[in-house]
Amino acid sequence: MRIHPTPACCIAGTIIFFISCLPGRITLNVLEPGRITIPAEITKVSLFPGAGIPDPPGRIDSLDNIEPDPGVNYNRIKRAYMEGIYDAMSASPRFLKVVPADTTYEILLESGHVSWNELSRICRRDSTNAVLILKKAVSRDSMVRYNYPGLACGIVYRLVNHTKWAFYQPFQEIVNPDIIFSDTSVFEEEDPDCSPHFQLSDINGILSEAYYVSGTKVAEEIGPFWKNNTGRIFFTGPGARLRQASLFVYDNKWFEAAEIWNDVAESRNRKLASRASFNLALAWEQDDDLEQASLWIAHADSLLSTGRTLTYKKILETRLKKKELLDQQLNGF
Repeated sequence: MRIHPTPACCIAGTIIFFISCLPGRITLNVLEPGRITIPAEITKVSLFPGAGIPDPPGRIDSLDNIEPDPGVNYNRIKRAYMEGIYDAMSASPRFLKVVPADTTYEILLESGHVSWNELSRICRRDSTNAVLILKKAVSRDSMVRYNYPGLACGIVYRLVNHTKWAFYQPFQEIVNPDIIFSDTSVFEEEDPDCSPHFQLSDINGILSEAYYVSGTKVAEEIGPFWKNNTGRIFFTGPGARLRQASLFVYDNKWFEAAEIWNDVAESRNRKLASRASFNLALAWEQDDDLEQASLWIAHADSLLSTGRTLTYKKILETRLKKKELLDQQLNGF
């Protein structure tokens, strides 16, 4: 039997053809609306320090699976709630100003009551028009030990944070409805020695991280937030022109890529025209023009309806529905 070798040029051609059939992948930063729409006039916010009525040093509420350190003031660790919500609110285009109030005000929480005069003083000092207070923060925990000698041993620690927040507008003496939120953080630590006495190595760090993440998630409830690294696909082929355009995309030269796609979208080849139109929809979404993006994906789907065109069409339809709420949250309509 004679074996006929395959020429290298044929192998290379096959590889190029195969690659051109694979979609390219990029990520976008997408602005998502908050679940809760707060009053439009709340634009500059002071963050009241502390998390509910403070515990005495060495005590922490409702945790059953850790041994509190009598030398630790856990109220200071709970400030991570406010650090998290500060970082996330500051990144939101919804708020013009976010200020962490001076921690000296934390002492006011001991009585469980803060007066309008005290809140007005905070706003005047910070040049804000509202104060966000974490009225209550209670955590529950659970711990599971696993021990499989020779395989894996360690601890899975779960922390559920229950919080209650409210915006106060002291100059109008308005208390807005409570914002109640719960979230769960899970931590795992392996024990290479499979010791029956193994304990979590940094419980204070675990608590601080969980509180911080909880604060960021609450910020996403009350205002628009950026969802980073949202995946999208686009077509890199077939054909030299789509491949050239894909190189422009990876070099962040969207205008040059769009010029090619606009030309290819006029092709008599419906498959090529559909793929170029699909890519133009992505270009318009990348430019945050969802209306134009929706028109182009509808055109792409009309030329050649596939699972990818239908999926992207639904993604843009969902984003358009959210846009009305986003506009309301950003512009106060």
